[in-house]
Amino acid sequence: MSAAGNSSGLTPEEVEEIERSFREYDTNKNGSITPDEMKECLHKAGVTALDKEVDYILKRMDKNHDGNVTHAEYVKFMSAVYRGEHEKLKRKAAQKK
Repeated sequence: MSAAGNSSGLTPEEVEEIERSFREYDTNKNGSITPDEMKECLHKAGVTALDKEVDYILKRMDKNHDGNVTHAEYVKFMSAVYRGEHEKLKRKAAQKK
């Protein structure tokens, strides 16, 4: 079972997407994502983001303040992002009834 686990409220596909994206971003395979790794992956994906925007997001993810995002920090942050999207979809569906 992945770090996100079944109690995360995510589908198995969402958990796998989080795991896959972490592996993709962790280009040196040391178990954490550096600011440079994040910027490189975003650039490869065609996402144009200012350094300060990427730095802001990474600071929100980096709970132990070591300058990198560990696997656990990434999974926790991304799980919250996915759950937030679920809540938005539920609200939109409820409004259409």
